[in-house]
Amino acid sequence: MEKEFEGKSLDQLVEIACEELGCVPEDLEFEILEFSSSSGLLGIPGKKVRIKARIKADKVLSER
Repeated sequence: MEKEFEGKSLDQLVEIACEELGCVPEDLEFEILEFSSSSGLLGIPGKKVRIKARIKADKVLSER
């Protein structure tokens, strides 16, 4: 199962993805879909990260 996540840091998204998919970071593979920095509200810099994450195929098969 693949799922997309969006947030402000890659570390945060990996943690959230692991919680939602029920795995540890070593068993997670992900693709960065978007990584951007921009001027945010009142000139304060903002960052946007979006990933597509899934449990590694060999980990899914070994759990069956």
